[in-house]
Amino acid sequence: MGITNKSVVNDIDSLKKQVAKIITAFKEPALVEPFLEGREFSIAMLGNPGEVLPIIEPNHSMLPKGYLPFDSYEVKWYFEEQGNSNYLMCPAKMDKKLEIRIKEICHEVWKALEVLDWCRIDIKCDKENNPYVLEINSPAGLIPPEVSTTSYFPLAARTAGMDYEQMLLQIIKTASYRYGLKIK
Repeated sequence: MGITNKSVVNDIDSLKKQVAKIITAFKEPALVEPFLEGREFSIAMLGNPGEVLPIIEPNHSMLPKGYLPFDSYEVKWYFEEQGNSNYLMCPAKMDKKLEIRIKEICHEVWKALEVLDWCRIDIKCDKENNPYVLEINSPAGLIPPEVSTTSYFPLAARTAGMDYEQMLLQIIKTASYRYGLKIK
């Protein structure tokens, strides 16, 4: 299900209650981490080796009251899907140093996890703009733009100049090439 607004707690009693809910609901241990208060990015990668497509940044300042400033379950499935396509900035605006560091991290993750063909990596920064990997989505969602304009991987591909069909064909070509198949 992912992280929700209720996942962020500010005191020990709330933490204990939330951990108990997670353990009860999922029948496994809860993961407890400090909340990173910085910027958030989603990075699509395509190819072998993976190349970074234009980076996406959610514009948390657009969130209505009651939404916490991170890409929670509520934001992804309620706010974004209500047609708030301007919420996602692609390409993200950032200084060159941060962009280079994010790309380096993504290439390191790709190599370390032996990712093939395509994926999406979510990164969040702390207050000092140090990036941390939140998760890797392999395979990443590919909702067609006529269904959702906020599906992250297709949005990054569109920003890179690929329409939906071209993006799918590139994924297929990338995977096929590993098997010695050439697709026109």
